Amino acid sequence: MMIGKFWRCNSCGAIIKTKIGVGYQKETNYKFECERCHQEITLRFIIKEYTDKLGRTNYKDIWIPDGISKSKSNKFDFCFTSHPDFPTRTSDVYSFPFIDALNNRDETDILQRQLRQVFWHELSMKKAKNLKMIYRNYSLGDFENFKKGIIAFQKGSTEFDSKILSALLPGELPLNNNMDKLSALSRVLDACFFPIVVSKNHFELYHYFESYIADLNQTEYQNYNEFVDFLVNNNYLTDIQNKCFEYIFNFLDLSEDFSPVIFEWDPENPDATFPSDANINNNISFDKIKSFSVDGFELLSKSLVIIIGLINIKHRHNYDSINYDPRERNKKPFKGGLIEFNAIANAPKFKLLSEENKFDKWINPVIDSKLRNDIGHFGYTIDSNKGYITYYTNKEKTKSNTITYGEYLFRCIRLLVRVYQVNILVKMIMYQHLIKNTMDEDATQVSADIKI
Repeated sequence: MMIGKFWRCNSCGAIIKTKIGVGYQKETNYKFECERCHQEITLRFIIKEYTDKLGRTNYKDIWIPDGISKSKSNKFDFCFTSHPDFPTRTSDVYSFPFIDALNNRDETDILQRQLRQVFWHELSMKKAKNLKMIYRNYSLGDFENFKKGIIAFQKGSTEFDSKILSALLPGELPLNNNMDKLSALSRVLDACFFPIVVSKNHFELYHYFESYIADLNQTEYQNYNEFVDFLVNNNYLTDIQNKCFEYIFNFLDLSEDFSPVIFEWDPENPDATFPSDANINNNISFDKIKSFSVDGFELLSKSLVIIIGLINIKHRHNYDSINYDPRERNKKPFKGGLIEFNAIANAPKFKLLSEENKFDKWINPVIDSKLRNDIGHFGYTIDSNKGYITYYTNKEKTKSNTITYGEYLFRCIRLLVRVYQVNILVKMIMYQHLIKNTMDEDATQVSADIKI
């Protein structure tokens, strides 16, 4: 829904028409320039009350302008158009952000993108609190409330919500043992994130993880299970799982900041670049987004203790036998094991993934340590009007590069997808460990019964 208002520039008196879209955000900030005098103008649009009954949207809004004041004239010098859910850079009074976003797309693609956006809103933004509580009860071992949370989640809060969830989570999820509980937690998470993560490539990666672990468990049974014991005893699995969930929940907390690019995001092509002709006009807090990017890089680095361990077993029959020291150019042997490996600087570690092509192509495309270091160490500026981030590449700040805000958000989502998939890998190892423990307990019980 678009809302039209007329304003007068406080500097030059130009009359400006704004066409602001009402999206899922309760508050949206806009920043643009007066086309006559180039004064910077900011506009905060806040939905005070928002209800949707029988297809009719009712709301009360608040406008907080800076650099402009209300105008009674309906004749205008230029128009500023924006919608929080659809990137646009148009100032054409006859253009609409939604229509612009649909240009050059076929009907099937449009429908899929719209459905993904609606599902993301219904199953993630509205379910964030429930999902966090479910995981909290799981972590605390409060399985009675964990079960209640799962059941309430499946029921949904609206008829539309319930229909989606019944398709994604059919029937009552079994919660009889630790394996069931871990599986239920994963399925609930998948129900929230499928519009962002699920794709053909995602399922292929899932099956690759499955077969990789199964093969090692069969061909390197002793080495593999010693590795799992090492991960469990050093709390690597639970630590990385907890950090993955924290990162996923952080994304939910930032969901309004990411919503402008969700329509353009295609989980089937997660490495596609953000459209160069699309511009995000919203004045988003970059510090939170930058921290999210840094946290994703750090978390993927921590997960390498698991991935490199698996690679070591396959290629050298010992989880502690690392191919070479990634910090050395001449590939000298690494003298320590995984604990020492985990303590070295993060960026060089990713080189070791090249030994396993599938892992390499999965992780390394999203690792841009240079961009991360340049923005973190040398600083940056943001042009909110044009949607560009300019970041310096040397400490003298004489050299710089640019990246669109949309592309930066896309890169953050790519990090999220990889972290989400790391969580799946961790879950598979934990699940198999639980199966082994159950079998060992059963075998011990059988042995005891025979003695009796």
